[in-house]
Amino acid sequence: MHHFMFGPDWDQGCSSCSSATDGIGRLRQLHVRNTTLVAVSRAPYAKLAAYRERMG
Repeated sequence: MHHFMFGPDWDQGCSSCSSATDGIGRLRQLHVRNTTLVAVSRAPYAKLAAYRERMG
């Protein structure tokens, strides 16, 4: 589990968390081992989705 810092009143996610997320490779290796990576945040989903779309 990774806590992606993005407060409910923030306009964008933490720059360090964003950088770490960019570095996550293919998750297939985890999946074949029945392991899941989860990122959690306090921001509402609409803000997270918009940030994801903007950042690619």
